[in-house]
Amino acid sequence: MNTATPVCNDDEELFQLQFIKKSQRSSWSAPVSYRIFTESTNVTHHECIMCPNNFPGDHIQMCLPRDECHTLMVGRMGRWIGCYHGSEELLVRWGDQTLLRDNAYHFESIDFGDGCQEDSYIDSYCDSEDEILFEFFLDRRGDSRYPLFSYDLTEVATSENKIVHLEDEAPVNEDVLIYERKCVPRISCLEFHMGYPSNTTSTDWYDHSSYSIRLDGVTYSEGNLMMGLELFTKDKLNQTTSLGNNCTVENMCNTTTEDLFEMEFTVATPKDDKEWCEDYDYVSALDSSEFPFWFKGQNQNNNADNYVRSSSYEGFKVNRTYAFISCIPNNECAEVYFKTENPVTNYKIFQNGEELTERFVHTAEDDYNWGLTTTGAGACSGAATLSLVQGGVMASALTVLSLLLNTFR
Repeated sequence: MNTATPVCNDDEELFQLQFIKKSQRSSWSAPVSYRIFTESTNVTHHECIMCPNNFPGDHIQMCLPRDECHTLMVGRMGRWIGCYHGSEELLVRWGDQTLLRDNAYHFESIDFGDGCQEDSYIDSYCDSEDEILFEFFLDRRGDSRYPLFSYDLTEVATSENKIVHLEDEAPVNEDVLIYERKCVPRISCLEFHMGYPSNTTSTDWYDHSSYSIRLDGVTYSEGNLMMGLELFTKDKLNQTTSLGNNCTVENMCNTTTEDLFEMEFTVATPKDDKEWCEDYDYVSALDSSEFPFWFKGQNQNNNADNYVRSSSYEGFKVNRTYAFISCIPNNECAEVYFKTENPVTNYKIFQNGEELTERFVHTAEDDYNWGLTTTGAGACSGAATLSLVQGGVMASALTVLSLLLNTFR
C-alpha cells in the first residue's frame, strides 16, 4: 500500500486508485488486475496482474502530466457485488475530482486528463459522427495446458471481401489482462470470435477466465469463458458474439431456415437501494438472481442450452444497457421469459427487424409461469399487440398497456 502522498509538479495532477475493503469479514476475494497508461505516448505508468486484494485494500498514488489523456483499466475474476459479497469498493480520483465510485466493479475503463476531449475515448481518438467504440476485456490466468487463444473482430460479410478490424493472440502460459478497443463504423454489423482452435485435441483443461464484450457502451456478452475439453464444459472451445446496429436477417442468417432475434434492455437503480444494501448508500450492480430471464427454444430442455439467460452474466450494472443478437430456427417456437417485477427499462425484442410487443403477464397462482411475463418468438411470434393472461381470461389491450408501462418503466 502506498501510504505517502507524492507532491506533484505544477504541470502534473495527483491520480489515486483505491481498492477499499471496509471489513475483514471478506478479507479474501478475487485478485484484481489493473493498468494505468497513456495511449498517445505508448507509456504504461503502472500495471499489476492478478494482485492480491486483501483487507484493507491497496492505495495507488502517482503524479501524471495534466495536459495528456490517460487511461485506467481494471479487471477481476467475477463481479463481487458489495451489497452481497462483502464491503468492497473501487474509488478513482483525479486531483479533487472523483472519477468512479463502484461497489460492484468487474471490468471498467476510464479516460482522464485535460488532453481528453469530453472525457471520452471516442471523442479523443475516433470520428464521433461516423464511429463508435468496441471494447474487449479479458482477465486470464496462464496455464501450460492451454492451447493458443486468439480473437478477432470482423464485419459480417456482405461480399467476398472480409473486413477485419482487430485480431490478436493471448500470451501463452502467462497471466494477462487484455484490453482491446477499436473505433468501428457507427452503422455496422460485427462478429467477435474468440477461443481455441476447433481441432484442439489436448484434454483435461478448463479456462474460466472472465471477459466482457461491449459496443458503444452496450454489453453484448459478459461472464466466464468456460472453455475446455472436459465434462463440465461440454467440449466448448470457442464462441462468436454478434453485435451492431445494422444486423439483418439477410446479412447474418440463412433466410431459408432462420430468423434474426434481437433483445435489448437497460437496468435501472432499485428504488429501495439504501434499505437492503449493507454498508453502502448506493447500488452499483444487481445479482442476476434479482430479475431472472431466459430465452429458449421449445426443444431446449437444459438451462445450458438456452440462447441466453440472466445467469450467463456476471450480475448487471445499473444504468447500463445489455443486448443480445442471434439467428434462431424459423420453424421452431421460442419464448422469452422475464420476471414481471424487475428493474428493467427500455425492454425491447425484435425478430427480423420487427418489434415483438406481445406480452403475456401471468398472474394466476396456478399458472406454471406465475410471476413471469412471456413473449413468443420464432415460429410462435405474435402480432404486434398487447395481451394479458390472467386465469385464462384475456383482458383488454388498454389494461395491458397500462400494466406494461408501470412494469417496464
